[in-house]
Amino acid sequence: MSTETRKILEQIFTGQMPVKRNNPKPGQSPFYYVAFQSDDNDEEPIAADGADNNGLGESSGDRKTFLPAEGVSGFLPAVPSLTEPMPAGGVPFVAEPYFLQETGQDEREKERKAADAALKALLIGEEGNVPHMYLDTVGDVTYCVGHRSASPEEAARCPWYKEVSGSVERDRTNLADRDRVFQTHRYVQTLPYGQNYGAGTFEDKSDLRLPPDYCLDLLERDLAERRRNLQKTFPNYDKMSPYLQNSLLEVNFNIGNISPEKWPGLYKAAQEKDVESFCKNLHRKTTDSKGKPIANMPKRNAWNLENCLKGRFSD
Repeated sequence: MSTETRKILEQIFTGQMPVKRNNPKPGQSPFYYVAFQSDDNDEEPIAADGADNNGLGESSGDRKTFLPAEGVSGFLPAVPSLTEPMPAGGVPFVAEPYFLQETGQDEREKERKAADAALKALLIGEEGNVPHMYLDTVGDVTYCVGHRSASPEEAARCPWYKEVSGSVERDRTNLADRDRVFQTHRYVQTLPYGQNYGAGTFEDKSDLRLPPDYCLDLLERDLAERRRNLQKTFPNYDKMSPYLQNSLLEVNFNIGNISPEKWPGLYKAAQEKDVESFCKNLHRKTTDSKGKPIANMPKRNAWNLENCLKGRFSD
């Protein structure tokens, strides 16, 4: 059961949210509040109404108080009924409310978690979790899971430590000072880069390292920031399901800004909510400007297409 479901049910069973009566009798309020009243330590759910009822949370007898839904602040007339009976005493049987079934809150949450897990697994697998500074294929200082450093100042805000023993737990307290980070950042920028220079070729160029757990936290922040930017700039982003959003995000993470000038077909497909065209237009070139194959790009394109086609646009 999702956290949101639990909160709603808690509000219902503590009398904070009205429940629609299945078959209201003449003169009855169409909504009632579930209340609990103790009688010889035997707790029983009772309806907040004065008439006999047989719906959820209602019991026969005279242990009832009138509490019309209309008289309570925050009355929600659109709340549907919960149709499963709840036994008197003990732990109440919890039925999934119709309004959660209809909106699919649990399913969307599961889809979001699955889509996010798939994206992070791809990025960590392809980019690596690199604890040292290196240059990516276009010459940007990079570290952790594909995090491009905006400046030496930005890099200096990270908890760099000096590798001595090779043990992260022992060495991470040997924090490097700001000047040392600046010096390393500028030095790495002078090194050769390109398709033939993977992250591993820079490992022995510096003894500064970042803890792996910090790098994973940085990945979460990077993804959150990119999502916010795409939400502001990309058409129908909020109408995309998690798989569509994350396929777009994977390309953005890989190549940076996705402009309408360079990706007109992608923007057109998003505006028209055409899933197949949208997914096909996320395809990236597999060779560089010199015609040389870009490492792993066919694999990333294949992953992106398969992932994207699981998605949909909402109305």
